[in-house]
Amino acid sequence: MSEEVTEFDLRRPEFQDPMLKPEDFEFDGDGNIVRKDRFEKLTRKLYGGLCELKLMHPWEKWTPDQVWEITKGVLEEYHQLKNKAESKEG
Repeated sequence: MSEEVTEFDLRRPEFQDPMLKPEDFEFDGDGNIVRKDRFEKLTRKLYGGLCELKLMHPWEKWTPDQVWEITKGVLEEYHQLKNKAESKEG
């Protein structure tokens, strides 16, 4: 969607923060107002979770690609364990 977010769109209750500016938002594919930095925020949240699991270290520099590769590895391992458990049940 190429339509820009306006100040009027930010008058909804969930956007009642004086620090928020229309240029910080955009419409997603469903027409909802979303933060432009939502992917960065998600990557940082995933990184934090990987640090909690001790799969990454908080003092090391990292890239979004590293976060994705480790996350993908965790998901693949989960999928393999799930399939193994299901095959034992059946």
